[in-house]
Parts: sequence; structure tokens; C-alpha cells
Amino acid sequence: MSGFDRFHYVCLLFFVVFLLNPCAQAQVTGERVLAYEEYVPDMQFTVKLIIEGISADVTVIEKVPPGWIIHQVYQRGVIDQEAGTITWKFANASGSATLRYSIFSPEEATGDAIFSGTVNANEITGLSRMPAAAPKPVGIFVNHVDIGEIPPGEAFFDEETEVYTIKGGASGTFNMEGQYAYLKINGDFSLSATINQEILTDITPGAGAGLTFMDNLSSHALFFSGWMYAHGRSTDIVWRDALGQDFDYDGHPISDFSRIKRVRIVRSGDLFSMFYFDPTETRWVYFLSREIHFTGPVYAGLIVSAFANKDLFITAQFSDVQFSHLPDMSSMKNWELFR
Repeated sequence: MSGFDRFHYVCLLFFVVFLLNPCAQAQVTGERVLAYEEYVPDMQFTVKLIIEGISADVTVIEKVPPGWIIHQVYQRGVIDQEAGTITWKFANASGSATLRYSIFSPEEATGDAIFSGTVNANEITGLSRMPAAAPKPVGIFVNHVDIGEIPPGEAFFDEETEVYTIKGGASGTFNMEGQYAYLKINGDFSLSATINQEILTDITPGAGAGLTFMDNLSSHALFFSGWMYAHGRSTDIVWRDALGQDFDYDGHPISDFSRIKRVRIVRSGDLFSMFYFDPTETRWVYFLSREIHFTGPVYAGLIVSAFANKDLFITAQFSDVQFSHLPDMSSMKNWELFR
């Protein structure tokens, strides 16, 4: 066989092997996308793994930061909570896939969170390091964050006027989302504020501002909120009292509601009660209550949300914001003391 023929024979052999081994055509790859650039302890968020070049059998293994809680996995991933891993297996598959899982950063989390993983023998690229966000105090509140995976909002405090200006968006879901300025507290307490509705824009049903209490910094948390709608014509209490359930709401008409600006929430054990201040009668008026069992400290603060509209923001101002711890009121029977 001449050198020329030998060359063509070798080329033909490589061409046949290339056709018979599709995996040689393109290597399977994975890229990690994190919902946030930084994390806040006690927050839930979503991680995406974008897998390309799938051919034949593929195994994806994702390892989360130590101590972090894997909350929910999609596309039939298998959780090993103790090892902190999620495994997906695909047989005789082709094309691409986007894998998702949601995760909680623990309350005691500090420092950088490191994610790692492989697709077959290949390391997953993309974002792998997530630093802890430095607290951003605003007024009396220790921090402010966006609840839910939403466009970034803002929170400011004017020390001269003592007015909070908060701008919040939403993701288009029916969850408690928005920009949230908060404290983290134990025991019974009272939080009150005057909510300026005049700058709230009527853009979508449900949008508005309120005093909100949550058991973690997640849009799926248990919560209670005294809510003023953006159209400035009504108010409700809104809550979720069981994990995995939709939120609920209740309310009743208030005569000449436009004069109502100031609201108050009082916590007594598991009982959360909303009051509004009637300027004509110059007294607090009881509105509604709901029992919600929180197992630990409660986040308490001010939230502004565009609710179900992911394309717009709501801005609200809170003035004369007052927070106070209260004595144990579990034996109190007469709410008149708080009216």
C-alpha cells in the first residue's frame, strides 16, 4: 500500500469511528446560574444548571454548600441531604436540559458559599462562589432585601424627616414578594406606621404596601401582613399559616377609607391583630386578627410589592414608624386597651 493510499485509509478509519461515536462529536457541558450575586442568611432561592450536548447516558451531580438545606428539586433529581448532593440521570437522551432546584441558606451561614458539580466527568462551569451580603441597615431596621427572585428594589431612610421610601417589584407570582426592610425579634410586640398612599400607583390588583411578619426571608414563608392596596380604596389582612399552601386574605369595608393612613399590628403569642387609626375619632380601631404559629424569631418590617406584575414597581412612603416590645399579653382578654 502506497503512502498516499495509507493516508486515505487512516482518514476513512477516523471518519467511521467519528460516525459511530456521537459523543466524540460534542462534549456534554454544564453551566450553573445563581438567582442572586450574594446571599442573605435564612433566604430561599433557585439554582439553574444548563446542560448542553446531551448524548446517550448522562449523570449530573451537584454539591451544595455545607449545611445548606435543599428545599425542592425538579426534573426528578434525587436528594442526599446528608451529603449535600443532588443527582440527575438521563438514559438514551439527547439535546439540552435546564435543571432547577431551590435551596435555603441557613440562619448561621457566614462567608462564601461554594457550589460544585459534574456532568459525567466534566466540571460544571458558571457561578460557583456566592459571597454573603453585608447588612444594609435602614432607619430602625437591621437590613433590607428583595423577597422573591424579582428585579432589585430600593429602601431609603431620611434622617431629617424620618420617612422611609421603599420601592418594590414582583416576579409575576401570587406570593408575598417585594422590597422588605426588617428586624428579627422574639416575643410580643407592636409595629405601627403611617403609609402614604398618595404616591402609590394603581397598576395591578393586589399591589401595595404593608406591615409584614415572616418566619424566613422567602416568598413561600409563613407570614401575616396588614396590607394597603395601591389604589388606596381598601385594606386587608393577608397571611399564610401552613407551609406549601397558597396565601389567604380577609377584610371588610371601612367607612370613608381615604382618611385612613395609619395602621398597627400587635403580636400576642400566635395571635396577630391589625388596627387602624381613625383620625375623626382619634383612636385605634380593631380591624381583624389571625393565629399563625411561628416556631422561632419573627422577621418584622415594611414591605412594598407590585404583587402579580413582574414588569413594574410600586413606591411607598412610611412615616412615624414605631416599634416596641410588649409584656407577655397571653392572658389579656380586653383588646380595648389597644384601641
